[in-house]
Amino acid sequence: MIINLVSAASILGFPNRSPYVVAKGAVTGFTKTLAMELGQARKLINTSAV
Repeated sequence: MIINLVSAASILGFPNRSPYVVAKGAVTGFTKTLAMELGQARKLINTSAV
């Protein structure tokens, strides 16, 4: 099981916080891709917004 932490920043965006928003968006995309790649091996990949 892999759980990645994300925030609403990747969806809503925040002024003057571009690097943070980009990083959180990348984690979301990475988690979705990893879930597709490892799902067939019955590995659970998910995100949790904090």
